[in-house]
Amino acid sequence: MTMKFSLCLSILSILLSDKSYSCDAVYSCYNDSSALKTAMSVQDSSQKTFHVCADTTWNMGRLNSNFVYVNGDQPIRLGFSGVKVLCGPEGNVKDNCNLVGGDIGVEIESYGEEVFEDMVIEGFTFTGGDGTTSIGNYFEKIS
Repeated sequence: MTMKFSLCLSILSILLSDKSYSCDAVYSCYNDSSALKTAMSVQDSSQKTFHVCADTTWNMGRLNSNFVYVNGDQPIRLGFSGVKVLCGPEGNVKDNCNLVGGDIGVEIESYGEEVFEDMVIEGFTFTGGDGTTSIGNYFEKIS
């Protein structure tokens, strides 16, 4: 599911009495890992920044023997140069995006000899994983 949130909701709660104040900055965000994966797989050159909605917790799945993630959410997959995945509007850990448990929280997806540059994931908290890694590459864990 894609949601739209205002960057300044907390400011609005303080300034409600100021009727001249408006909130024009709106961003799209994802609170569903499958929807984020689908959006990122399009690789539209006009969109390279993706936002996970503030206060989102994903319980990460485990990779089974068929290389399919089961019993939880899929990892965030970074698969092209210049991609950014931010928690909330600006990638702030205070926006409370949590990737909990599972095998891998973030996966760098490449095939062959591809070289990626400028990949950013910002503002996420990784907890309760299996103790091996939070970031992996496709089909092989890295440390």
